[in-house]
Amino acid sequence: MEYIGVGNIFSPFFGDLKKTILFFDKIAAVGLEMLIIYNQFSEHRDEELLATINYLMEQNQIIDPMPLGQNNHPPAESELEEYELASKLSGYIQDTHVDVSSYHDFTLMDRAHLESCNEYLQSRVSASRLNKSRNVIATAIKPLDLPDNIQFDPESNQDLTIKIVIHDFPLISDKIPFKEIISFKKETDTRARYLNLRKWIRNISNKDLTEKEITQEIEFIINDYVDYMNFLKLKFKRGTFETILVSSAQAIENLAKFKLKDFTQSLFSLSKQRIALIEAEKKAPGRELSFLVKAKKRLI
Repeated sequence: MEYIGVGNIFSPFFGDLKKTILFFDKIAAVGLEMLIIYNQFSEHRDEELLATINYLMEQNQIIDPMPLGQNNHPPAESELEEYELASKLSGYIQDTHVDVSSYHDFTLMDRAHLESCNEYLQSRVSASRLNKSRNVIATAIKPLDLPDNIQFDPESNQDLTIKIVIHDFPLISDKIPFKEIISFKKETDTRARYLNLRKWIRNISNKDLTEKEITQEIEFIINDYVDYMNFLKLKFKRGTFETILVSSAQAIENLAKFKLKDFTQSLFSLSKQRIALIEAEKKAPGRELSFLVKAKKRLI
């Protein structure tokens, strides 16, 4: 099962594409193909942007869910209201004579917020289509500048939790290349932690918590995990130090007396302690959010 984040390539959320790439298996960027074509023929061609997009496409990290020429089929009945509203908003942005007041009081919003609403609606329609056509879990990425009072439908608890997790994660340094992020995601241990995070998101979404409560829950769990791991590592370092001191003294004595078996057992005791540390970490409280801790340590 793939987890796909769906958003508009022109949305402010994509200002930090690295963080978005980190939290999803793949990004479905509405308007991607249009952006590529525009940059190819524009006088202000952005070579760095094109190179980045081409690399991410080669790595299968970003796709266009509605390629040009393939997005003209009629919307499904479940998509119709959002599809029509997106069309009306597009017209309203360009022509103020289009009436959208029957949906929301959009007339009180400035142009930037109107465009954000329109982009988000397009993302929701694309996410809905992806969920129906593929064996994926697609989530529309809500722009951070979207006014809180605008609700097209009650936001699902899962979408809300994902938004909070991503928003609260620090920006990834410009010095970290996309290649390193993708490599990090592919590590076996990282993937296991990521799936634990996804499982936690699904479970916490069933509790019907508020945004503030979810944020606090994340903070509490991460603090428990970090405190436990710090104690565990301190305990391991102390045990290792004591083992080295004892083993060193025994090693000199055993080698002098040619007791190779006892010397080997001293070395094995260090390996056993390391294995014990790994096993203890798997039982750590809050390990379901350890992906966030590991990612922050490696990429921030």
